[in-house]
Amino acid sequence: MITVGMRLSLLSDWHTSTGTGRRGFADKLASRDMHGLPFIPAKTVTGVWRDACEVAAHALDGGQDGPWHAWVEHLFGSQPALSPADPAPVGEGQPREAALSVRSLHYPAEVSAILAARPQLAAAVTFLKPGVVVDRATGRAADKMLRFDEMARAGAVLTGTAQVFGYEDLDEGQQRCTAALLVIGAQLVERIGGRRRRGSGRCLFELDGITADLTWLDDLELVPLPPHGLKSGGGSYALPAPSATTVSWDIADLRLELRTPVIAHERTVGN
Repeated sequence: MITVGMRLSLLSDWHTSTGTGRRGFADKLASRDMHGLPFIPAKTVTGVWRDACEVAAHALDGGQDGPWHAWVEHLFGSQPALSPADPAPVGEGQPREAALSVRSLHYPAEVSAILAARPQLAAAVTFLKPGVVVDRATGRAADKMLRFDEMARAGAVLTGTAQVFGYEDLDEGQQRCTAALLVIGAQLVERIGGRRRRGSGRCLFELDGITADLTWLDDLELVPLPPHGLKSGGGSYALPAPSATTVSWDIADLRLELRTPVIAHERTVGN
């Protein structure tokens, strides 16, 4: 396993939403971490990073299929719901789990400590941005549709980490592919969060702890394929389905300590 540092510099105001509002204050509230500061969830980071890597893979493969697309699937996992006709690469009908584990991005600890000691300064990290709903028939602002979104200010620098499991088990060529795709994808990330089409979330995404020599990309014959199985942190491949000889279960107590806010839906309510 290798740990990669992530550094995201926000060049414009940005917004990641909880999906809820507060009556009389804002229609969309910004997501906040355990310190009460805006942050970018890991799912958001993973989504935009994967999209950027898919763009890079499409360019390197010269189409929608090739070894670089296989590396995207190796790092970010398969998406059987989007391509149910494609055979699963791991096991019998099992989707490939992601080799890349991404953590959420937060203000650095020293910045959080300063803001915690200065509540008025911390309150200025966000502001309310007014907006309207445009009537599609007239092209004008719709009546009685004034809204307010809670935005985080530009200039923030958020940090976090990501881990690539099984990296040490890859050969030199496979490690070069892993590093190249992650670095190129990070460089292609230009915006993150909500309101991206309206100028929000412009950013610079940088990685620490992993470097990529891109000079060998001119010779595409040197691109190796990813391993068929993903090794976990314990060094074993993904577990196969239980055999028919299994006659008993081992029961283990589970204790979950929540360090950040969590929403557990009763059912699937969206994408």
